Amino acid sequence: MSTNNGNSTLVFLLGAAAGGLAALLLAPRSGEETRRRLRETTEELYEQGEEKVRATSSEVKARAADVTETVKDHVDDAADLARSHAGAVKEAVGEAKSTYQKERRHQE
Repeated sequence: MSTNNGNSTLVFLLGAAAGGLAALLLAPRSGEETRRRLRETTEELYEQGEEKVRATSSEVKARAADVTETVKDHVDDAADLARSHAGAVKEAVGEAKSTYQKERRHQE
């Protein structure tokens, strides 16, 4: 979920809560009825918020697992590449050393 989408959802929920609260407080009902409806609305919004947190948490965990697997694959690929080139590097160093020693003997 993108940050903008999360912010939009939060703004929507806050707006819905404010609108619901205003409607409850301005409606011509008894205090007891208003408090009951306010409590019910609050409970509903709380449950919706909990569900949103659970869904977001699950999505974050799934994406984190995907990223972890991708990084592991890249590290494994890099290690394989390094191992495959290790022999060639060792051989090149040996040849360079041999060439250097020959040139030194030649100069002496």
